[in-house]
Amino acid sequence: MLDTLLLSRIQFATNISFHILFPTISIALAWFLVFLKSGIFKQISPFGSGLIGFG
Repeated sequence: MLDTLLLSRIQFATNISFHILFPTISIALAWFLVFLKSGIFKQISPFGSGLIGFG
């Protein structure tokens, strides 16, 4: 059986993993949206001109 210490360590590792993972994804998404909205993507790819039709 799993003792209390091992379960606590598993819970802590899961908690820390999510606290590292989600802010990283949020920051990366923010930079990706800045890149798309800046117009650089329109100059690089012909696909980019039709991609940003909002805002």
